[in-house]
Amino acid sequence: MDLNDPIPDNWSMEHRFALHLHETGRPHVDLSLSLGDRLACWRFDGGLSLDTAIHLRAERLDDRLLDYLGFSGVALGLDCGAGPMTVIDTGRLHNHSFDDRGRPIDLDAAVDAGEVRIWLEGTTFQGGWDLTRAGEAWELTKVGDIVALARAARVSA
Repeated sequence: MDLNDPIPDNWSMEHRFALHLHETGRPHVDLSLSLGDRLACWRFDGGLSLDTAIHLRAERLDDRLLDYLGFSGVALGLDCGAGPMTVIDTGRLHNHSFDDRGRPIDLDAAVDAGEVRIWLEGTTFQGGWDLTRAGEAWELTKVGDIVALARAARVSA
């Protein structure tokens, strides 16, 4: 199955995502993915890349309450530091994750396994990204999907 294939009927369409600019002593971007009654969160330096050649180092954060999904304001007591948070983008999230035998798995299982493949449908960001864990570190990479190909064609024109 490819990221451009239709989403299987047994995959939930109820997931949401948010990207926040978090201005702490070390400004960064937080990516939050809804998992039932909580948010799985990662932080990474810089913005979300649309370039498939760029691999952003990501740090897994403590899970947060769903209330943070659309939160803008001063965040206190978070594991990634206190400071102003501004929503950059939010929208629907489609899970495209598989187990090691190529079978679809839910987003919780993908996060636990350390291999998350998602399709974002935000106001600003659309397309596929991979979040992959190697030990304690995570990496966020843009997938070479139709959105990335269209961007590459515009850049080279």
